[in-house]
Amino acid sequence: MFHFLEAATADERTSELERFVEWWYGKRRPAYGEPQDRLHALPTPLKRFYAFAGRWPAPGRPEQFFYTGGGIHHLRNLDSHSVRKDDKLNFFMEYQGDWHGLTLTAGDDPPVWISGRLDWSSRQRIRKVSDSLSAFLVTHILMVTAYDDWNATRTGSASGSIDSLIAAGERPVRIWSAEGCTCPNYDGEFFLLNDAVLIHQSGSFLQLAAIRPAGAECLRQLLPLFDDSPPDW
Repeated sequence: MFHFLEAATADERTSELERFVEWWYGKRRPAYGEPQDRLHALPTPLKRFYAFAGRWPAPGRPEQFFYTGGGIHHLRNLDSHSVRKDDKLNFFMEYQGDWHGLTLTAGDDPPVWISGRLDWSSRQRIRKVSDSLSAFLVTHILMVTAYDDWNATRTGSASGSIDSLIAAGERPVRIWSAEGCTCPNYDGEFFLLNDAVLIHQSGSFLQLAAIRPAGAECLRQLLPLFDDSPPDW
């Protein structure tokens, strides 16, 4: 259904991301995009993303944007962007504010850095976490979709692996790998199951999310596979 893994350019990757956003969150409306006159000093992947979904409300939370997340790292809304003295654009934030995500103010697909308190010490550091802004955006949108209950109306976590689903006769399809991104917590692989459930696997941890009734029903049917399934699934 989605061809993130086959995308060879930032343009192709961003086009697939737009397709995914509209498939998961519903039909795009013109009011969901930022106007062109607000998109100066942005690299191409961010310019395209904010033009497409910069004002897209979170399902059930019209005061929030879906991509900002509720309890995880988040993109900043356009009004919160800032350019630092080193000319890097501050566009992303760790959920507690310990560090920030940086990229360049122009370019077809610039790198991403994080800057701030990157460990338990108080020392401020900067580190490159991705060679590709467009790939970073794909990982972020899939992460916030899988983990934020503002966006995924049914979510749950379990210990296990994709192999356990396959052994039970399920056919999850791998759509993305966060390989090459060293942003904290942004790792693992993403799968779609029955064109309805988004799955993130990180080590032996699975996160499953759905937003439509068919996906919620699929999650209920999967419960017997996981002894530690949370009661709110």
